[in-house]
Amino acid sequence: MSIQQHTRRCHQRPKQLSNEDVHRILAICDEDPNKQNLGDIVRILANTGLRVNELRNLRWSGVDLLNRRFAFDSQKGGRKRRVSFGVKTSHILQARKDSETTSEFVFGDAHQSFFNRAFRLFRIVGGHLGVTPISFHALRNSFALRLFGSGVSVQSCTLILGYSFTRQEIITSIVPYEIQCEGAAREMALMEEF
Repeated sequence: MSIQQHTRRCHQRPKQLSNEDVHRILAICDEDPNKQNLGDIVRILANTGLRVNELRNLRWSGVDLLNRRFAFDSQKGGRKRRVSFGVKTSHILQARKDSETTSEFVFGDAHQSFFNRAFRLFRIVGGHLGVTPISFHALRNSFALRLFGSGVSVQSCTLILGYSFTRQEIITSIVPYEIQCEGAAREMALMEEF
């Protein structure tokens, strides 16, 4: 594929999915037991704003079900990142933990091939709905728009999504990171989950 074709294809991808699109995708996943894993991935990404690689490489040691929080080393910021999650995500994770007891990864030891299959299935489901081309990253963008639409501050959005901006670095130097994360988690708790 040439650079021009790749650029054209990237510009054609939906930057985000509407809530209706996410609900339609989840309805298809819920109808078919073979698509349950895809439904879990879509719900977690849509409800937390995690990067796909963060979810793919998520270990059980980084999941705190009691406090409903993920903790892992950020791939982009170079520091520990904490992401809160809601009750529905907690139920999904608890069900996975109860069924998958041997792997250290939330999505099993073969998580790379598992996500490759899930992505292909995601594109097929999107195609059936007329949402093409589609990517998991569109769920992260949709989450960001839902945050802003719910009235979450820009500062909290940058923390929740794991972004780092110059202005954000100034805020971080004044207010301890743990306190910022707690404030962002309180704001995020007001959002409705899929």
